[in-house]
Amino acid sequence: MRAITIPSFGGADVLSIQEMPIPQPAAGEVTIDVAYAGVNYAEVLFRRGVVADLPLPFVPGIEVSGYIRALGEGVTDLKIGQPVAALTITQGEVMPK
Repeated sequence: MRAITIPSFGGADVLSIQEMPIPQPAAGEVTIDVAYAGVNYAEVLFRRGVVADLPLPFVPGIEVSGYIRALGEGVTDLKIGQPVAALTITQGEVMPK
């Protein structure tokens, strides 16, 4: 998949488009084909290196919406292709649109 990444800390010029492996969902998780991603001030701080121990490269877009690509083991209340919105930085529920 193509993703905008933060490969190193700095200004907006460090942003890079990279090919990344398509993530596979673990038990209780889903993967989402992202249609829209919100990048907020927290991610600007991440890019600047203000947050300690942030693993790089980091893919911004804490808030996303799109469609479920794949279901992890045990996910029974969602289905592939279902439209969703998610806050990806926390573990929690995916909320249908």
